[in-house]
Amino acid sequence: NPIFISNYIKTCYKKCNCLLSISKRLGKMKNLKNIKTTALSPLYQRYQKSVFEIMPFMTTPMIIDKILKKKMVKLLEDKLEVTDKAEQDVFLSKLIIPKKKNYFIKEQDDLLRIALKIQKNKRIDINRDIEKHLELYAWTSTNVYLGKIQTKQSVKKKLFEILRKNPNKIHIKNKQDKKQALEAYNKAFLLVKNYKEVEELINLAREFLFLQTHKMEVLFLAHYFMYPFFEEICKRLKIKLGELIYLTGDEISNLLENNYKLDRKLIKERIDNVSIIKEHNKMMIFSGDDIKKVIKRTIKATSVKGSVACRGKVVGKAKLLYEVEDMAKINKGDIIVSPMTRPHFVPVMKKAAGIVTDFGGILCHAALISREFGIPCIVGTKDATKIFNDGDLIELDAFEGIVKK
Repeated sequence: NPIFISNYIKTCYKKCNCLLSISKRLGKMKNLKNIKTTALSPLYQRYQKSVFEIMPFMTTPMIIDKILKKKMVKLLEDKLEVTDKAEQDVFLSKLIIPKKKNYFIKEQDDLLRIALKIQKNKRIDINRDIEKHLELYAWTSTNVYLGKIQTKQSVKKKLFEILRKNPNKIHIKNKQDKKQALEAYNKAFLLVKNYKEVEELINLAREFLFLQTHKMEVLFLAHYFMYPFFEEICKRLKIKLGELIYLTGDEISNLLENNYKLDRKLIKERIDNVSIIKEHNKMMIFSGDDIKKVIKRTIKATSVKGSVACRGKVVGKAKLLYEVEDMAKINKGDIIVSPMTRPHFVPVMKKAAGIVTDFGGILCHAALISREFGIPCIVGTKDATKIFNDGDLIELDAFEGIVKK
């Protein structure tokens, strides 16, 4: 129902803006240290409530993605007689390109802009450019409470990397990729523009594709705004900022309201290993000896099938990407194999030859980034991370939707 999806998108933007507004206001509060510990709890709960209100938008997109695709595939079959699955995926990957740039892509563009200035004039003063860059993107290196905020030094390091690779060359390639994507879109759009229902769904899907990443970025940005507030909570609880993530919202509120003493053993156990299980609408958290180690399921297959997110065919070494720590092992020309990609993976996704994911559909994060940078990509393979290992030489055929050793 296009009206439902349109309202869903508007509501998500509204909730995201509300979260940013509340987190900004709380993060900029003056004299936080003079507020009583018990008085911090309702303020924290106001923020938490705003977080909860965007949580439904984190989970429903995977369902809407499938429904949207099903509907569009049906229209392609009925109106254009496109019946081959791989052909349908390729057709949709040409049409569903993001309408707007997300924060992480804007950041990459801004770094390239500064690097081009340096390449043109090595003596140019870029201090103001770096300061402005940090004002907008200092938070992008953080993942919720984890990770360090960017500094002038870290930005200079990124600029050095771009300069080493030749900014002008990167700029020309980016322009070519965008031109090719736009040409492919225009060509495919000519075939559907006479069918209003198809056109309407394509436009919604393009907006939805941007929203997929935007809502995650908003969550990270809100945490960044809240840093001063969280730091004050940590002082009262006598813990580090990186440890706060291992407490639930209810636990934080109870500790603040009742001045309870924190069980430090509990945090240590959760840092080592934690499991969250929901059963009959009851959420249970296990840590320490309560967790039984799970043996990884192995599969003997040597290939997987999925949906084409961005066309192309490449051969490269598989590199499994689960967490931020895995980013260091990815080199230029490698093929990223991940359960699902996330916004903070963008820097290494840019240099990958290809991307393969277990989950996701035509509107997932991997689809957005791969189309933005013209990287061959296959999503929704279910078992890629269980079949391929680091260093396996694999072929990614993002025409047929097949990845094989």
